[in-house]
Amino acid sequence: MRNLIKPKGLKSGAVIGISSFASLPKELDAVDRGVEFLEKHGLRVKIGRCAKRPCSDEEKAAELMRMFTDNEIDAIISVRGGYGTLRYIDKLDYKVIKEHPKPLIGFSDIGSLLMAIYVKTGLVGFYGPMVASNFAKGSEFSFRNLFKVLNGEKIAVRTEHEPIFGGIAKGRLVGGCLSILMTLICTDFDFSLKDSILFFEDVNEEGYRIDRMLTHLMLTGKLEEVKGIAVGRLTPPKGTSEDSLVDVLAERLRRLGVPVAYGFQFGHMTDIITLPIGVEAELDADSGTLKLLEPAVERT
Repeated sequence: MRNLIKPKGLKSGAVIGISSFASLPKELDAVDRGVEFLEKHGLRVKIGRCAKRPCSDEEKAAELMRMFTDNEIDAIISVRGGYGTLRYIDKLDYKVIKEHPKPLIGFSDIGSLLMAIYVKTGLVGFYGPMVASNFAKGSEFSFRNLFKVLNGEKIAVRTEHEPIFGGIAKGRLVGGCLSILMTLICTDFDFSLKDSILFFEDVNEEGYRIDRMLTHLMLTGKLEEVKGIAVGRLTPPKGTSEDSLVDVLAERLRRLGVPVAYGFQFGHMTDIITLPIGVEAELDADSGTLKLLEPAVERT
């Protein structure tokens, strides 16, 4: 990981660039509803060419690069996640991105973009809400939390679940959707978890697949380097209980002897918090609290 780069915080009336950097939304009018939501909250929106139409990998990469270099755009929010970002992360110009740092926001498949950019440039990425997934559904909670983080607030969030392993740890936040993180290992975008608070969540994954991915992380030696682990909700597939997935977490992660807490509100949900990748945080598994220890942006 390079030296940490924090983008500038956002002012009222900021310009947000939006596009579909992974999959298109199932309902294209979700883009319009999301834009209306953002504009209602005083933001200006610049809609990309790929927001509502199918685009090739090359077109998506070019769209993202245009938005980073467009001096009018203050931050970039993906329309949704889905699939496809891994296909073009090797087509981005990371030197140019480093020279034009700005917030990039999204979760799920967008996590590969956030982590690739973080690994290659040190730029803080924002694992947070998206246009169709959250704002089109009117999520005031997601919007308020995102803009607290983008205004430099050191937010604190809680989970009501019992800790998987107690204790307090401090480290830089690194993570995303678990299955997406796994695809970066042994690539040019592989990541370090040394002295980190690893955060992850996932959706529609069976217990044996969660077990396999965590075991893989153990065999790489990465989990031995974490200071603590903050897990979001694991949304189970039909016929599988969430409790059974938590049991898998407990069996795999307790042996690490570091604080592990489950049930934080990020990722594949409508009302979510935003977690800034690379920023120092504290995890108190005993009280179920995760809090930022520094601003995620440069104050303007």
